[in-house]
Amino acid sequence: MTNRNTIEPVIDQAQVEHAMSLIEDVVEKPHHLRSEWIDQHRWAAVPVESASHFHEREAEWLSKAAAEVGCYECLAVATEPLLPTEMCYRVPMTQEGLLDFSWKCAGLNYVLIPEDRSFAVLCTSDDYFIVAGQGDFVTKAIGSSIPTARKMFLRFGDDPLWQEPERSHLVKVAEKYEQYNGGWQDA
Repeated sequence: MTNRNTIEPVIDQAQVEHAMSLIEDVVEKPHHLRSEWIDQHRWAAVPVESASHFHEREAEWLSKAAAEVGCYECLAVATEPLLPTEMCYRVPMTQEGLLDFSWKCAGLNYVLIPEDRSFAVLCTSDDYFIVAGQGDFVTKAIGSSIPTARKMFLRFGDDPLWQEPERSHLVKVAEKYEQYNGGWQDA
């Protein structure tokens, strides 16, 4: 019997190829979401500080936001070659499933995406993840308003304790996504 709170590798090559096709126009490999894709959907996209993808709080917020839009499973698709690591997993969108994903895939670049592509969460090896989707989904998934999350990420990225080029990279990430509000106004 399968434990629905643990991730499962996708081994069938046809299923892996299908998963890879789902992200072709979504991800600017390996660390960004494609601007055209976000624009096309008029979505919000917000980077969030993270050293190992999700901690308990982030996993809880994301799982609840996913459940509210009827998503109970995502594909985690690698955004770069990871041999011998699995290129694709099925991830239950529960707090436990997201924590299992974080534990097994920390430090690797994956995008979590449901089959209907109703949102995307790009998990990077660069101390952040990006949540993209309709504004209401994003605010629930990140646990704060979009403006507050942006301020928090910029403060994190622009911290003088970061060495260059990491500091510049994180500030550029903040700047790249600041235009994507999904109809929400920064007040």
